[in-house]
Amino acid sequence: MIKIKLFLKSFIYSFLWMIVIVLLSLLPGQDIPKPSFINIPYIDKIVHFFMYFIFSLLIIFGYLKYTKGNLRKKHIIISFAIIVFWGGLMEILQGVFQFSLGRNMNIVDFIANLIGSLVAIILFYITSKYWQKYLVK
Repeated sequence: MIKIKLFLKSFIYSFLWMIVIVLLSLLPGQDIPKPSFINIPYIDKIVHFFMYFIFSLLIIFGYLKYTKGNLRKKHIIISFAIIVFWGGLMEILQGVFQFSLGRNMNIVDFIANLIGSLVAIILFYITSKYWQKYLVK
């Protein structure tokens, strides 16, 4: 019971972010606000990049907390596998419900998800001594 409580406490922000991703991914296309003052090419790909960049960091920080700073390579691999699965699932669901959601499955969105995750993992790896020193107490 203690392990389950620690797991939920460690990954609460990851779970909340998963809900945000589901809502944004499965929101009908016409309901997504498109401010006229933001005219950036491929803004949707940039949004995908940052959604999964943040998601990756939240999962890694969850593992960091869950393992009390004893983060291993397998935790990073599991984090990336979760991102691949979740990003793929969201794209598949958009394809399945494309007529009711006005959305479609897009491989480039999926690639943006993966790139966001990989950049997060690389940045975490580069700065891991800092994060482990200050986040685990």
